[in-house]
Amino acid sequence: MTTPPPPRPIDLHLAPRDVLGAWPASTPLASFGPLDPHSRSPWSRWTILAQPDPARTIRLHANPPRADVHHALDFTARTPATTPAPVSPDDRPPFVGGWFVLLNYALGRSFEPAAQGPRPPTDDRAWPALLLLRCDRAWCYDHETSRWFAVGDTAGLPPAAHPAPDDRFTAQPARSPTGGESYRRAVARVIEYIRAGDAYQVNLAHRFSAPYVGSPRALLRRVADATPARHAAYLEDHHRGASRAVISASPELFFTLDPKGRITTRPMKGTRPAHRAAELLTSDKDRAELAMIVDLMRNDLGRVCRFGSVRVDQTRVIEPHGTVAQAVATVSGVLRDGLGVADVLAAMFPGGSVTGAPKVRAMQIIDELEPADRGPYCGALGFLSDDGHAALNIAIRTFALTADAPGRGTLDYWAGAGIVADSDPNAEWRETLDKAGPLRAITTLAEDLS
Repeated sequence: MTTPPPPRPIDLHLAPRDVLGAWPASTPLASFGPLDPHSRSPWSRWTILAQPDPARTIRLHANPPRADVHHALDFTARTPATTPAPVSPDDRPPFVGGWFVLLNYALGRSFEPAAQGPRPPTDDRAWPALLLLRCDRAWCYDHETSRWFAVGDTAGLPPAAHPAPDDRFTAQPARSPTGGESYRRAVARVIEYIRAGDAYQVNLAHRFSAPYVGSPRALLRRVADATPARHAAYLEDHHRGASRAVISASPELFFTLDPKGRITTRPMKGTRPAHRAAELLTSDKDRAELAMIVDLMRNDLGRVCRFGSVRVDQTRVIEPHGTVAQAVATVSGVLRDGLGVADVLAAMFPGGSVTGAPKVRAMQIIDELEPADRGPYCGALGFLSDDGHAALNIAIRTFALTADAPGRGTLDYWAGAGIVADSDPNAEWRETLDKAGPLRAITTLAEDLS
């Protein structure tokens, strides 16, 4: 067994998007972090572009037993071919080789079996419940210093080759099988549940779908240009003749974990156009919604953290995220000895900001009222590094592509709204259409959705 070499600085003067454009089409790709070279945030300092090893993939399908999920995640904490990697210093990448991960929203039913309603939504896309891709080769970009680092043997990766990227991608007008009338009825039913005391808040979503032609990586570049995101992520999965890709332009950090056990989550609730940030700051409704989710996340962290270590570092701040302002809180704690990522996910997944409160009852209501399974949407994407670092996003503003032939298939995109007791069904439907901005940058919405 050998210890892998630490990431090494390299002389490379390209922006992350340029390296992405030079990535060979035949080479698998996974990424995490902003593709905008001007991104400046301590929470998204690094961008990682990695090459998955197709021979080292862990894939669990629908409704896996909780023990199987724990076993798969515990396996990632052991690197069979190597001894544990040394911890990276603060000025080195948080990724030294490890696993890129996709957690389907439905995986929450494995962690919380009571959250599954009697009639779960239709799973018509059959996404893996859990996907783990081993990556020993990567480029890591430091947005603070504009420097690149190489992980592993990067021979053959860009910029060794500069192929012209395939920029072909078109999609037909997107439709929502749910439709406005059905969504408004579902909102009204949620309000009934809330007024009956079942829940305080429920995040209710619906799916847009459209046939597409072209390259998922071309869509990735277009999304990166149109919707810069601090916690963007991309994964491909090619299995038994089926090809899938996930593109997440997420502004929301689910959690980071460092090798000393410090875990931080940043729930997000409340959005306004950037020029209306002051309105968001003074909104009592948005403040109350975020406070409910902060309380939920404190409780989740308390299940795995040392007694007395959980604290609210930021109660509520308004942050710029591209063309919008978002209300964000920061909650942190220190894991108890002997616990790891599997325990964290069992306690926290899915994130409270995309379910509601209380979480289990909110998930039951979601199962009852959403006709289609969420798939990757509202799950999580990110990485688990061999040195103990981990980072996962909340997979909102997410495109999921399922190919039915080379270069063509179905594109799915979801949008939701947080429903509370005084919600207006018409306004909530309109909010979901407004949240389809990243989708509108790619294609139009069908006329019956206007």
